[in-house]
Amino acid sequence: MIDFLSKHILIFLLILVFSYLSGSLNFAIIISKFVRHDIRNFGSKNAGFSNVVRSFGKIPGIITFFGDFLKGILAVSLSKVVLSKFIFDDKILIFYLYFSFLSCFLGHLYPCYFGFKGGKGILTAWSMSFLIDWRISLILISTFLIMVLVFRIVSLASIIVALAYPIVTCLLNFHDKNLLAFSFIFSSLISVGIILKHVPNIKKLLRGEEEKINIKKR
Repeated sequence: MIDFLSKHILIFLLILVFSYLSGSLNFAIIISKFVRHDIRNFGSKNAGFSNVVRSFGKIPGIITFFGDFLKGILAVSLSKVVLSKFIFDDKILIFYLYFSFLSCFLGHLYPCYFGFKGGKGILTAWSMSFLIDWRISLILISTFLIMVLVFRIVSLASIIVALAYPIVTCLLNFHDKNLLAFSFIFSSLISVGIILKHVPNIKKLLRGEEEKINIKKR
């Protein structure tokens, strides 16, 4: 791991910058600007997919969904293409891909293009987790959908999935101590970032004020 950094530190830094800038492309904000509004002034004031749907409708929401989903795929995929030319051990490759993952995630939370006020990171994190380990991604999206159906509260489902992420990562990687260590650390950092962004929602949940979705209507 250290050998790659010592020889190709510039490439590694460029990957981090590229991933962060890709993550900073917050499509909830971009799409809302097209209708001459800022999503951060509407609804829950979150620059995310679900708030766009509630505030501006399904079409802007769908565009936001695919935009935020694909930017994560793009960041990690291109990082993988570049890194695979220098790293031939899959475990070491995953280690560096997690840095790309984290950098893109931070870009979504704190986008440099929009005053460092972004979304909460669930969708973007999920898209990138698919490239790291599709099994984890499948478990997380299944958990999210079940929680939404049961509680009808998107923020609660998001918090539960964030808490589950490090646990699922450990369960699927317990056979490999090296992979387990850094995958748990990175997944925990992602989890903490998501939960911190949901602090206002947690307060509303405790007061019983968090909005529920009408599944039948939708």
